[in-house]
Amino acid sequence: MKHTPLKIILKSILLAALSVTGGYSQAQDFSSMTRANQEYKSLLPSFTKSGVYFSNEYVFGVYVKPYESSSRSQDLLEAPLRVSQYFMASCSKQLEGEFSSKDHDVLSTVPGSLRLSGHEIFKGKKGDSFLYVLAVKKTTYQKSCQKGVIFEHINSVKDEVLSSPQNFPRLTEKLGVSEISLLASLKADPSLSPNVGTPTANPFGQIYRAPVPQNEKPYYCLSGEQIKRL
Repeated sequence: MKHTPLKIILKSILLAALSVTGGYSQAQDFSSMTRANQEYKSLLPSFTKSGVYFSNEYVFGVYVKPYESSSRSQDLLEAPLRVSQYFMASCSKQLEGEFSSKDHDVLSTVPGSLRLSGHEIFKGKKGDSFLYVLAVKKTTYQKSCQKGVIFEHINSVKDEVLSSPQNFPRLTEKLGVSEISLLASLKADPSLSPNVGTPTANPFGQIYRAPVPQNEKPYYCLSGEQIKRL
């Protein structure tokens, strides 16, 4: 009687196990998609504006605008980016108390993106609108909605503004472009001051305008210590 080699038996068991695991995973994904669709249908009448909508088990990112056949391809590209920005804005709102007024200025003028994996429930024409809907599990949203993620975005923007204030006119309007330009020059040339560490660590630190006689160029005082002529 011919015996089957042990290696072949073990390989067969392994393949069977993998096949069962794969099937179970697909079944779970299908079940999740079905539940997301059910909740989507119950909320659909509410999806008249772009934004984030919460249901029992899912968070829906919705992008909606008047339908134009000529711009459909652009909408398909733009919709996921917009939805990720809506998720970021929603997360920022939930953590509102964590941020300073300067942080809020950044978030309101330079929106970040919170990219989440989920189910694309709909993308295309719906009535007179183009509609894109991404369903994300609440647990996924909550795990990703962390203040550290948002602070990382805020600090990244602050670094960019500090080095190139001219590229952020809306933000520097709120924060004071001349003050940020001064901070940028101090950061770029540490020889200007032994205290450059202060503005570098706090790029939106306050700068005070020192009183000067009329018709003279203004002096600026950094942290009440460092005075430089602009």
